[in-house]
Order: sequence, then C-alpha cells, then structure tokens
Amino acid sequence: MSAIDTVTNTDFSIISKNNLRKNGWDNWEEPSTGPPEEGTSVCYPLVGCFDNDPPFDYAGLEVPQDPSIIKTSFLLFTSSQATNPEILEYDKNDKTIIDSKFNSSQWLRIIVHGFTNNRHSSWIPRLTEELLKLKDDETSAVLVVDWGNGAKFPFYNKAAANIRLVGKQISLLLKKMKTLKKLSYDKIHCIGHSLGAHTCGYASNGINNQIGRITGLDPAGPFFEGKPITVRLDQKDGKFVDVIHTNTEIALGIGLGSKDPSGHIDFYVNGGKQQPGCPSTVAGLIGGLLPGQTESGFEQSSCSHSRSHGYFIESIHSQCPYTAYPCQDFDSFRKGQCLSCETLGCSQMGFYAKDSVNRGNMYLSTKSNSPFCGHHYYIELSLNENMMKTIGEIHVSLYSNYELLTNLSMTHKSNVEIKGGNILRHVFSSDIDYNNIDYAIIYFYKGKSLFNMGGPYANDIRISDLQVKSTDGSLINGAICDSNTTISSFTEYTLLFNRFHK
Repeated sequence: MSAIDTVTNTDFSIISKNNLRKNGWDNWEEPSTGPPEEGTSVCYPLVGCFDNDPPFDYAGLEVPQDPSIIKTSFLLFTSSQATNPEILEYDKNDKTIIDSKFNSSQWLRIIVHGFTNNRHSSWIPRLTEELLKLKDDETSAVLVVDWGNGAKFPFYNKAAANIRLVGKQISLLLKKMKTLKKLSYDKIHCIGHSLGAHTCGYASNGINNQIGRITGLDPAGPFFEGKPITVRLDQKDGKFVDVIHTNTEIALGIGLGSKDPSGHIDFYVNGGKQQPGCPSTVAGLIGGLLPGQTESGFEQSSCSHSRSHGYFIESIHSQCPYTAYPCQDFDSFRKGQCLSCETLGCSQMGFYAKDSVNRGNMYLSTKSNSPFCGHHYYIELSLNENMMKTIGEIHVSLYSNYELLTNLSMTHKSNVEIKGGNILRHVFSSDIDYNNIDYAIIYFYKGKSLFNMGGPYANDIRISDLQVKSTDGSLINGAICDSNTTISSFTEYTLLFNRFHK
C-alpha cells in the first residue's frame, strides 16, 4: 500500500465527468444512480482527492463518500476516562487534542472496525477494556475509530472505497497529536478488523508508513485478495505487521478474509479457512456482499471472520500462549510434520506476537469454544507393516470416565489410500489432562475406488500402536495394543490405555 495523494486546499468541489454537484456543497446528497464511471475523481476539504483509476478501481469503481456522510468519530479512552471517552477532532478544534488526557509516554492503541460494525459492536468495548488493563511498558490509551455510517449493510462496495478516506482522516489526527501532544509514531499500534485492517495500512501511508505496529484481524478478502499491495495491507505499511487469518474460505474458494500473506508474521489459525464451532454457509457469504440480501445471513457467515478479534482479545491477558509453528501449509502441520520451531523458536499469535523472532507463515490449532487457547498434542497411530493396503478413512475417539475428549480423522479426509507401515498423526489443541485417558475407539470406513483402480483393497486394517504425545515428541499416554489387532470395515474397536506418564 502506498501513500494517498493529498491536496491541501480548504475548499473543493467534486470533480467528475457526469456527476457534478449541482446545488452547492451543503445541499449535496449521495447520488442514487449507481456507481461512478471510470475516470471519476472526488475532492473534499483537508483529506484531498480520490479517484477510481487503477489500482483504485477495486471497489466496483466506487470512490469514497463525502466525510459528512461517513461522519467518522474518534473516541479516546484512557485510564481516567475508561467509560466516558473524549472526542478528538482533526479538522476543527485543536483544543480537543490539547486538552485531552493522552500521555505521550503511553502507547496509543487504535481500534478500527470493519463492515457493518461501529463503536457499539460488542467486541470493541471488550478489546478496549483489556487494552486499558495493560501496565508498565505496555500502558495504553485507546482510540476507537467509528466510521459506522460509511460501513453500513449491504453496501460493501461503498464501504470498501471509504476506507481510503477514513485512513487519511486517521493520519491527519495522528499528525496533529504528534505536534500538539508529542505522540511518538513508534508507540502507535493500529488494530483493524476486516476492512479496518486495510484502513490501518492507509493510515500509516499518510505518515510515511511510520506506525510502529499494525495488527490485521482477518483483513477483508473481497475486492482485496490478489490485488496490488497499493490497495491492501502489506508488511511495508508499518514497522511491524502481524496478521491473523480466520476466514479465507467459506465455500467455493470464497471467504470474508484474505488468504494473502500481508505481514511480517501471518498466523493461519486452524488453517485460516474456517474456525471450529462456526457454521459454513454460502448463502450467508452472498448475503453479506450483495445488496438486497439479508443482514442476518451475513452475521451467520461472519462467525469465523469475527473469531479473529476473539482470539486477539483473549491473548492479551491469557496465561495460555497461542503457540504457532512455521510450516509450508496447514495439512503438513496437522499431520505432525512441523512441530519443531527450529533455531528461532515458535511464534506467539495475538498481542505478544511482537516478541517473536521468527517470521513468515505460522500455523496453529485452537479449541472450538472460549477460552480458545489450548496446548498442542498429537495422536500417533501406527499400522502393521504386513497389512494389505486399503482405502478409506480412520477415526480415533479418546475417552475419560466415559466422556468423549476428542474425535479426529487420522487420514484427514475420506477415500485415502492406507498402506501397511503407515504412521498417521493428527495435531490438535486442548486444555484437557491427557494422562487420564481411559480408552480409545477406532473406526475404519472403507472407501470406494473408481473401477477398482489401484486395487485390490483389503476390507480391514491392522494396527500396532496408538499413542498421545506432546509436540516435543514426549509420550503422554499409550494404548495396550496387540501388533495384530484387526479392525474390519464399518466396525469399531476399543483399546484400553495404560495411563502411564511421560
């Protein structure tokens, strides 16, 4: 993302081939005749001009709306004003900044929401509260940026265009805070969700990419994924950029979040596509992006998208670290192929990502409900070397006191070719004590091969060992298992555990 061109005159009129302001500045209303044509440019006082020439044609040719429509508000929360924020202004009254309780020795944490949200969205007060609890070198003031009037459902294309203007407004306020309150750009942390993540990038562009840290919470995918870094969040936008991906795919390769690596560290939680415990609905995605669809449909589809700020909020004061591992992809991570953090150590997703030395794409698993953080374990199932090959899927369920602890596919999908001597692993996250496993139930479902290609395939599997291990490879628990234990197709087999300790 590169800096937005600015014009500093104080009086402008809209510039467009076919859409001139006919009744003067004060009487102008948003056109209702559809999106602008190519070559459209608009100019507003202080924030300057915006056009829809490439690459800024990404939002269906929409250009930012008038600031009087978006009505961006800046709410400053401090320890002494934790529930009654001060309203700061970048365009009118410097006294709001001069008289504010902001202390330049503290961090300024900026929260920027995304589509359909505003200052009252439930996650924003929760994040604000957690940030204000920080102490010592992390003591913070919180600036909530409310641009809800410019992010209204169902006009996603307008919202996607508006972030350019909102980002510029943020940068103008930061410049004034630097001049009037000695704000250090190094101590700015912009936390943006969805469209808000890209907005943080634009805000930093306006101060020569000097923001100390940007955290992108599942940066918006539609209109941005695969686009040039000029229009979307990128690691060049800040001195340190960390990104949490949670909803890169709902269905058909489409998600509300972007799968593009966008930071110095990118965390693909549970693979980044969808989150455990969240529904997957194509209708909800369409409802979120197309005018005339339902807002409730969008809310249903956004569970995984919203989980990103749930993870971040929880990470601030949780005693459980969101440990993430470098790996080539999530499938390799789930199969236990990337459980070493090499020489640079593991990364920690969330608020403390800044303390990580490692960089690049990181993978981790979480639980399906709050608290989401858990410790990583893996199940290791060894098959007898003399077993005939077969095809299908193997599931393992672990129980303690007759209560199901976890149920995992050891083949990770159905209709997989299974061979003798295979060692199957599945990494998962949990906060349960796996020393207390009583027994496991193993299921084998034989699949079908088209025209029996690659066959013949056996109707059973033979297992020789089943163990639960921590990610450092140390044994947590293991089953009492005969090396010739045979499990027929579409049947289950119960294995008792030893309950020995590592």
